[in-house]
Amino acid sequence: MSIHVTKRPRISSKEFAAAAKFCRGIEDSLQLTVGRFDPSRMPTLSFKTFPMSSATCAVSPDSSYLFLKQAIDQATKTLLIYIYDLSAPYLIALLAAANKRKVKIRAMYDGNSGGPAELAALKTVASAKNVKAAPSRDDRAVFTVCHQKFLVIDDSIVVVESANWAKSSVPEIDTAGKFKKGNREWFIRFDDKDIAQWFTTLFDADFNIPASAGAAASSADLEFDDMLVAAAVQPPGKLFGMKNVAAPGGSVTPIVSPDNYLKEVKALLQSAEKSVLLQQQYILAGKGIRDLLEIIADRKSKFKKLDLRIITSATFASGWEGTKKTLKAAGMLDSLKALNPKPFTHCHNKGVIVDDEAVVVSSTNWSENSVLRAREAGVLVRSVNISGYYRDVFDLDWKEGVPADEIDASASVISAGDIL
Repeated sequence: MSIHVTKRPRISSKEFAAAAKFCRGIEDSLQLTVGRFDPSRMPTLSFKTFPMSSATCAVSPDSSYLFLKQAIDQATKTLLIYIYDLSAPYLIALLAAANKRKVKIRAMYDGNSGGPAELAALKTVASAKNVKAAPSRDDRAVFTVCHQKFLVIDDSIVVVESANWAKSSVPEIDTAGKFKKGNREWFIRFDDKDIAQWFTTLFDADFNIPASAGAAASSADLEFDDMLVAAAVQPPGKLFGMKNVAAPGGSVTPIVSPDNYLKEVKALLQSAEKSVLLQQQYILAGKGIRDLLEIIADRKSKFKKLDLRIITSATFASGWEGTKKTLKAAGMLDSLKALNPKPFTHCHNKGVIVDDEAVVVSSTNWSENSVLRAREAGVLVRSVNISGYYRDVFDLDWKEGVPADEIDASASVISAGDIL
């Protein structure tokens, strides 16, 4: 007689459900769930893995402005930008300079974020027909939010990042080695026509989503809860410049929400044997996120020495509390640190490193909405050398991070500003 044994979940269902209930309203309060999700109108994307031999890596605030300036200054013919928020005047100035060089700019922005101000700014650097609100509101609503951040330049360069174009995301540091407080963000650039073509296809697919007859208009003002910001400011122990990193035998897989991010990252985590390093804005209990945490818990149980370390932001009080509740329910609270608030305004990164062999650079937050209903874009890079660049940054942030039970004493509550 055969006996069926049901695998016992490694995460408490009751405690996780309570955490999910608490977390449900957090992204709503940040206006990341304003749009109506209509999967029937999503464009069909074909995914593939591309070989690659090198990439240029950078992080914010250390080297992000010079990284973006270098890429945009190289544009001679075309530039596509698909971004959630665009508000820093000095970044818009880079686009204006490209426009003066007769570079044809096409742009999409999320109308639920800066809205009219972004549209006005973009119309100064591109013709009206080439600027469009992303498909997250009004008669083009398909996704709850269009939260991706990428550039395609001259059909041959792709920049993928976790950062919006806000002052806190990319501080204007125009000299290597100087420091200004800002968000921790990751950036990566590929000089590859095939990868550029794939991201151009994604841009065009969303740009060309038609209006839906009879769709109701939507509008929202972005609101933030209180945030925790260190009273003192000090540079981190090391600054990381942008670096061209050789990646012999490397590969790049585009990962896009809600299409394939969850599938690809689940498979990546299922391969973990040595380490799982997460640096996220927050980790919020919900559908999809439970799957990811269950896999990590399973790998941790199977590989007792697996190095699990998690860094998130304590800047926004609700996100920090939701993260702690989620990780407590998953039995991972002892693996959590907050990004040190003295060098950084906010941890806005969405990074994953597994076994020092693969790294995710993406716009996708670890929340139900972000993985299942939002438009997000990123890459899964398989390369020891490229993973190593971000691992070095992570290790410093971990070393200087603040244990979860100590963070409140190191910060003070102020009113939120343009922290995006």
